[in-house]
Amino acid sequence: PWTAHEWGYEVLLYLAYAAAGWAGIICLQALMVGVTTLLAAYLAIRWGAALIPALVAATLLGYALGPWVNARPQMLDMIGVLVILHLLTSYQEGRPRALWWLPLVFLLWVNTHGAFPAGWVLVALYGLCRWLQSPGDDSRRRFFRLQPGVIKPLVLPLSAAIVVCLLNPNFLQGVLYPFTYLIGENAYYSGIVLEFTSPDFHQPAFLALEVLLLMTLVVMILSPRGASLFELVLVLGGSLIFLHQVRHGALLAVFCTPILAHHLSACLRTTRWPWLGDDTAAREVVRPPMAALALLVLLVLLVVVAPRSNAPDRVMLLDVPPTRATEVVRLNHFQGPMFNIYEWGGYLIWNLWPEYKVFVDGRADVYGKDLVNDYLRVYHQQPGWRETLKRYGVEWLMLKPGKPPATALGDEGEYVSVYKDGTAELFARKDGPNQRIIDLARTGRLDLPQGVVGPRP
Repeated sequence: PWTAHEWGYEVLLYLAYAAAGWAGIICLQALMVGVTTLLAAYLAIRWGAALIPALVAATLLGYALGPWVNARPQMLDMIGVLVILHLLTSYQEGRPRALWWLPLVFLLWVNTHGAFPAGWVLVALYGLCRWLQSPGDDSRRRFFRLQPGVIKPLVLPLSAAIVVCLLNPNFLQGVLYPFTYLIGENAYYSGIVLEFTSPDFHQPAFLALEVLLLMTLVVMILSPRGASLFELVLVLGGSLIFLHQVRHGALLAVFCTPILAHHLSACLRTTRWPWLGDDTAAREVVRPPMAALALLVLLVLLVVVAPRSNAPDRVMLLDVPPTRATEVVRLNHFQGPMFNIYEWGGYLIWNLWPEYKVFVDGRADVYGKDLVNDYLRVYHQQPGWRETLKRYGVEWLMLKPGKPPATALGDEGEYVSVYKDGTAELFARKDGPNQRIIDLARTGRLDLPQGVVGPRP
């Protein structure tokens, strides 16, 4: 059984691909980056930041998002969080009716990605911080001064936002599904997928986020306005979830951006160049020059930042697809069930289905714990891994050369290497339906692809 909790985003992705092919997908993800950045810049201005610090922080955000820029629905999480922060800001400015847009936000969110409970937590934390700290410029002297009246307007809109999440194709199951990754049947996922583990700060892709976080902490310390309790919760909470799971780095970057711009502006107002921190824009309607600068930032993100995010040195977890090995499989008509590397599953489905069915692909939660554990047993050569291959009737394997389990197979075992390049190595079982391929490989008569090889159109 499968809970289709991202169906709304899948529809959006299909429409983009149907309209313009791969260019539609690229433009969609670039547009999401641009919208995220502009929303963050405008939020910074609403929080009292000057225009220049807001644009600087937003541009840094565009680069910090690099490792997480992709065509997956997580991109919408950042937009959802920013929209909620804008609505909370409107409430703080004296417009409580803005909170009644929250149910619509969550209605869209629950049907596009399973991270919508994070929005509940965000609104609740805002209310708690407002309850514990009264508003005012002298923030550091106003901690833990209870203000129960400020959270009453939040209760009904938040309750409605929670109830409206039931309006999804799976009803209550769709609401509870995200929690299975914490305490339910999918909790095992965090132990096998790299994006659910802690970040590796040796990766250069995280450098922009590190700079953004450190700059935010420094200006919060130096700011004459002092950090509010809610700002501290956003930065420290965002850091905590990022250190726990690398997939949350984008949210940390979004939290830091308006805070950095706000306190950087406050610091600049005490220097020789106070005009750099002038927050006049925060009290005025958006003017044509500001709109032009915003469009310029969006254009830069569309043309420069977003395409660069998919460069090999920018993408986290990037894996080179086995293009030539896939073509060898097709040309030589391999027979029987395959065993493939987890991260290659999607590519192989795209190019070889329906003639071939993969052993596993990147949707571990679809395959279930038992099959994923069988995959890991083979991949890590744990006790019984050869018996697992026999149990699934595996006739050929596509593996990474020089890495397990390819290093444990070899020509002397039950499986024989029939093709190898810098990316992939193919093995076939002796005395099986692919024995003819073994014979062709030994005599140098295996059909090989000619020229440049890429994915099927």
